[in-house]
Amino acid sequence: MTMIQSNATVAHEIADGDCVGTSQLARENHLQPSTIFRWIAKGLPAAEGGRVRLEAIRRGRRWLTSRAAVRRFFAALPANPAAGDSQTCKPENTRPHSARQHAADDAKAALKNRFGI
Repeated sequence: MTMIQSNATVAHEIADGDCVGTSQLARENHLQPSTIFRWIAKGLPAAEGGRVRLEAIRRGRRWLTSRAAVRRFFAALPANPAAGDSQTCKPENTRPHSARQHAADDAKAALKNRFGI
């Protein structure tokens, strides 16, 4: 899809009532407005190289997009192969609980000996 077609699509969606500003989109998703603007201006890396940008149009000083454009943006991003794999969420070099507990007990004993705490 070319940039002109993309802007026309977003403009039609906005005219049909599917309008969301960057500030509102950021608030709803607990993001900074600058993050949304970066998605518009720079995009994110695409799977096959290149960039995926959030489709948006500028009206005065505001950037507007549509919820449909946001869905297309996320659908175009590469899938995360680690999603759903609980093993990849855990750091590899973590100490077991017993080792952490032992280290904490040693630190408490050292504080008590040194400062009488």
